[in-house]
Amino acid sequence: MSPDGRNLLYFEYRTATNADLFILPLDGGKPFPFAATPGVDRCGRFSQDGQSIAYFSDVSGLNEVYVKPLLPDRRAVQVSMAGGTAPQW
Repeated sequence: MSPDGRNLLYFEYRTATNADLFILPLDGGKPFPFAATPGVDRCGRFSQDGQSIAYFSDVSGLNEVYVKPLLPDRRAVQVSMAGGTAPQW
């Protein structure tokens, strides 16, 4: 859940893209994909200010931790150097 309690972050298994991260606005909005790569995207954690999410993905072939801002059209940045599956802020 986001720090302000407005959004729920969850993952969903999908046939085409494995496990993807979605955001569900708790004001009644429709869920939308946050990280949907051909790999497994899981274990998302909101930053303390709620502006970014850290998660792990194996899209590169290895489990690595990425950070992606919530702003539209922003790309994820890999922040781990030798693998990772449990992002923490």
